[in-house]
Amino acid sequence: MEYADGERGYYDTTADPNELQNKAPSLSVAQRDALHATLTAMRPCSGGTACEKASTLQPVAGG
Repeated sequence: MEYADGERGYYDTTADPNELQNKAPSLSVAQRDALHATLTAMRPCSGGTACEKASTLQPVAGG
């Protein structure tokens, strides 16, 4: 997630279902850029296949 103030959150909801450990600070620049591109692609989505496609545009290796 990205907030208007620039704060970011990235959580491993499998290992950390309560989202207590924000992994965003430990992501590489490439990983942050990939996630930002995915969020940007999903912004106009309103459900369905287009959003599913947008959500898989930018894989985050090692994230």
